[in-house]
Amino acid sequence: YTKTNAANSEMRGFADLPTGTLLKRAMLTFSTIPEKFGVIATTPDLQNLMEVDWQTYRDMDAFKHFCNGNCPSDTVVIDYGSQLAANGQGLYAWNFRLGDYQIASKNLAETELRYVSCELIPKNQGAFEQLGVLETPYGI
Repeated sequence: YTKTNAANSEMRGFADLPTGTLLKRAMLTFSTIPEKFGVIATTPDLQNLMEVDWQTYRDMDAFKHFCNGNCPSDTVVIDYGSQLAANGQGLYAWNFRLGDYQIASKNLAETELRYVSCELIPKNQGAFEQLGVLETPYGI
């Protein structure tokens, strides 16, 4: 999906994370490069879960994905399983409501975000949380 964020001088949430699935990673493309970006939790209190300088993150992303300067300058990838969740699998988005978590940015000019999500849908969410597998041979 796409979402517009007005110019601002501090981190501001503006794009809700999808719900109901296992969020593995997301590709974020900004029309205007922000100074900072990240993920915030809006409930129970406003909390920055991830707040990083754009260029620092881009450099780490390029190193991680072996881009050698060939990565698009307006795009980054967030790996929810290793950067936000301690489980290595991703965010259990069935445990929160729309608006509980948002992409945030600090940008001096209006920007439009294109959000591409990599999600999985476990057959049995309870079993997945317990076992960490999407499906067993027994269908749970």
